[in-house]
Amino acid sequence: MPDYHTPAEVAKRLRVSGDLVGDLIRRGAIPAIDVSPPGSKRPTYRISADALSAYERSRQAVPMPNREVGARARRRKKVMTTREYF
Repeated sequence: MPDYHTPAEVAKRLRVSGDLVGDLIRRGAIPAIDVSPPGSKRPTYRISADALSAYERSRQAVPMPNREVGARARRRKKVMTTREYF
């Protein structure tokens, strides 16, 4: 049986609020199971460890590819010209 986490545990692990975890569940970003009894008015969610690790992997930063030193874009210097009016 896989491990399941409550939204509060997930919020603590991700260092976000519980409301944000609820929003992520409702939007489908984090798959969750509603374990509340049938007919209840409030859902009680549980998030599997696999779903949580998949979400964390999807949110990881990807390192930028290495570029050569000279390949960097450089700004052109603005050439100031003087105008003669007289």
